[in-house]
Amino acid sequence: MKSIIVALLSVFLCFTMHLKAEITESTSLAPFEQALDEAKNDCLVIFDVDDVLITCSDPTLQEVNKESLDKVCQTLAQTMPMDEYARLFSIALKSREVEIIDQKIYDLLNELSHRNVKTIALTHTRTGQFGTIEKMEDWRISELNDLGINFNQTSPFVSEGSLKNLEGTVGSPSIKNGVIFTAEIDKGKVLEEAFKLLPNKPKEVIFIDDRMDNLRSVESLCAKYQIAFQGFHYTAVQARASKKIDEKLIEIQLDTLMKEGRWITSEEAAESFNDEQH
Repeated sequence: MKSIIVALLSVFLCFTMHLKAEITESTSLAPFEQALDEAKNDCLVIFDVDDVLITCSDPTLQEVNKESLDKVCQTLAQTMPMDEYARLFSIALKSREVEIIDQKIYDLLNELSHRNVKTIALTHTRTGQFGTIEKMEDWRISELNDLGINFNQTSPFVSEGSLKNLEGTVGSPSIKNGVIFTAEIDKGKVLEEAFKLLPNKPKEVIFIDDRMDNLRSVESLCAKYQIAFQGFHYTAVQARASKKIDEKLIEIQLDTLMKEGRWITSEEAAESFNDEQH
């Protein structure tokens, strides 16, 4: 009888351990780094891309100005065919400059690779052709590679390509070079499909993202499969003294894009605006 009780207690402790889940909010990588120090080989570390690894240098394309940009873009979208709209904005995407958010990222990625901890990126980015960009996957990977970031050696996914059981309105979710592209589909749903390509699911997931809904989605997936989960709501970019710009400057940028087929920075737009005033 005693042995049965001990066995049941062991199962219960194991079960509760796998259900362990928590989400920590921080403007610093320090709590995330501490979790990584304890990561084992049966753990999967997941990085979001935008506003976690990299951010756009131009204030117009930053989250702080998203509402103003969307407002102007909605007006613009109503005046032209969708293919022309895509062509113009693909030019803006190819022209934008990005920067690493925290240099500490390089140390973390190198350390994870050295310890053979499986590590990937999980991004909301659409897939396939968009305007003049032949494959959004290649564009996104190129942005990361240009900053010295890649997940080729740390990804557990040997088989890559489209996740055929899922289809979105802006492409098919896919895996390439250790990056999972959700094509704007729920991250937990796409990750669940990707897990089917692995011989064994991870025992723990450590996930960092700047959006709480993405963290909750992956947290629910882990609970479903009794995978221990640690989430980090990384708000470094939101906490910055980001620069809000006038919608007039956004209009100048978009007007230049439509008339000349080139993207100018918000600083160039401000110079143009000042010249017009004199």
